[in-house]
Amino acid sequence: MSNEGQQQQQWAGQRGGDGGRGGGRGRGGGGRGRGAYYKEKYGGGASRRLREEREADPVPSDEAAQWPMEVSNENPISTFDDLRARLKRINDKQYGAYKDLLGHTFTSETFTLRFLHVQSDSYAPPSSIEVTLGHAAAGFPAWFLDNETRRVALADHLNRRFAVALTAESLTPRGSGWSGPKGGAWGMVVPSCFVLERSSVQVTTEGVTARFTLSLPARGRTIMGAVCTQLLCKVLPQIVAAHLVAARGNGGGGQGVDLRKAEEFVKNVEDQEWLREQIAMSDELVGFIGDGSILPRAAGDSEAPAPGAVPWVSPPSLRVTFHRPHNGPISGTGLCRGLLLIAGGGFHGKSTVLQSLAAGVYSKVPGDGREWLVIDPTAMHVQSEDGRAVHRVDISPFIGDLPSAQGPRSSADFSTANASGSTSLAAAVQEAREAGARALLLDEDTCATNFMVRDARMHALISAEPIAPFTSRVRLLVAAGTSVVLVVGASGDYLPLADAVLGMVAYTPHDWTQRAWAIAGTPAGPSATAAAKASPLAPPRSRTVASAPALELLKTRVDSARRANLGELGEWDLGPAAVCGIVEPGQLRFAIDAVARIQRRCQEQQQQHARLESLAETVVRTAGTDVQLAQVAARLEGRHARARPQDVLAAVSRLRAMRLVQLARPM
Repeated sequence: MSNEGQQQQQWAGQRGGDGGRGGGRGRGGGGRGRGAYYKEKYGGGASRRLREEREADPVPSDEAAQWPMEVSNENPISTFDDLRARLKRINDKQYGAYKDLLGHTFTSETFTLRFLHVQSDSYAPPSSIEVTLGHAAAGFPAWFLDNETRRVALADHLNRRFAVALTAESLTPRGSGWSGPKGGAWGMVVPSCFVLERSSVQVTTEGVTARFTLSLPARGRTIMGAVCTQLLCKVLPQIVAAHLVAARGNGGGGQGVDLRKAEEFVKNVEDQEWLREQIAMSDELVGFIGDGSILPRAAGDSEAPAPGAVPWVSPPSLRVTFHRPHNGPISGTGLCRGLLLIAGGGFHGKSTVLQSLAAGVYSKVPGDGREWLVIDPTAMHVQSEDGRAVHRVDISPFIGDLPSAQGPRSSADFSTANASGSTSLAAAVQEAREAGARALLLDEDTCATNFMVRDARMHALISAEPIAPFTSRVRLLVAAGTSVVLVVGASGDYLPLADAVLGMVAYTPHDWTQRAWAIAGTPAGPSATAAAKASPLAPPRSRTVASAPALELLKTRVDSARRANLGELGEWDLGPAAVCGIVEPGQLRFAIDAVARIQRRCQEQQQQHARLESLAETVVRTAGTDVQLAQVAARLEGRHARARPQDVLAAVSRLRAMRLVQLARPM
């Protein structure tokens, strides 16, 4: 049987023959001991522990992005025939010979392939691959490439198709033990329900690029070149042709990407972005919830719509209509700027509405149920976070001087490694304002009570209280241009301050504004009471970076969208829902690399006193193209997703090893 046939049977349940102890290689055979044979075959000269550290990096497979780039600068052009020849030449050689694939671009009739990283061992994180198609080969009409929104939406659509098809073609070795077959598994970022710009698939004005991983096949540490050839030269081209190339048939059907379905997807996303832009430009509305939306999710750890959920039906008094560019008119609830209360009994859907609004900064896939729920794109969710670190934040508008053994401690330049519920919430509000948020989302269930409200009896009892309740500051925030959406169910002190009250009864919305004002004794609304006396808050103090940890030199591991392990620096925890804008692990990877980029910019002479919010904005906004994203990402291998500047700043503010300083107020 040929060598290729033997390798293929390794994946068909037949155990390959590595041979036993005979053949003159055992004790007393051939004049060499077993140790000399294995030392020659697998290398020696180092302890087992050191070899394992060199050859099998402990970083999980989805964290190979933290290693230095391995792509050769020469990158000579080769053909797929050359790729086949190379794999044939290194067949049955030791695993390290796979490194011969680095530094070459292999071209086929429709696409090019190159290795971004080649794993050092069959147990190490998988190898990273990039395929690129020019638009002539991809075949998508120019309409799809007309603007950034369409390109991102098309890339998202292709990513979903390609990832499912690719991972379904993974091989499952049926051998066992160290010498059995290993590898053959494809890997790729599988998008969530959110439509984001990701490095896993990018559509630019130049073409279509996909990045993914392959665990290169081996038997023990012996290369299985025939199996690798099958995967790279037969399986991969078929998947590329079916899921990255537009169908050529009449009407865009047939083999390849269905252009009609792709167009429907892109138009849906473009309408969502258009609707969000209308809200961003509006002086009256902070958000919109379209009729028929499904807000409840199937479970606490799921983004899928809940089956049998009550569709949203707008109260007539709050209904507004927008005319979308592609899908025509849509009616729904217009959420007013100012102070909007979401009230109702327990379990009637108040928090569900707020959580859906927090996710409204991003477009969703069709069928999510929340496609036509949008909010101001700068909106941020804030809450109390006991124990978080706070770096040089001016919380004095909400909390006065703090008592200490050395006397009163100013809160105008507040730092702590262990914030309380009230100080963490005050810091979060100020950090959000610093980041340019024009809307804040709060739920009384997750906010410190002593920060939110204090009744008359407690006022009379406690004379030395540094905390100014939020009831006395919320109209000042509104006057300063920051809208507040607040879920309430226990405190009536906010009723006379509200611009509108949305009541929830069994997941059905009602307009309770007039009723709330009547109960509060302010039938004319807030403008006749607290708003008339309000004066704008001073702008928050800007900060800049004094020093930042060299995260690019650490082996970091992103565990989820909320948490990363920074090696010797410990965990970077963004809190349970503190940074709602970071919804995928790739965005946290982006934030990690953005920290290094921000630090480098601060070290530049002209940037030493740059505001942190400006640095975050610059780093994020200039990362739109592949080349620019590569300047931010430590290693661009398909595991990054763009995060908003507001969320990068929020993540940076929660990094304990960060050192920030306040800047002087402009004169």
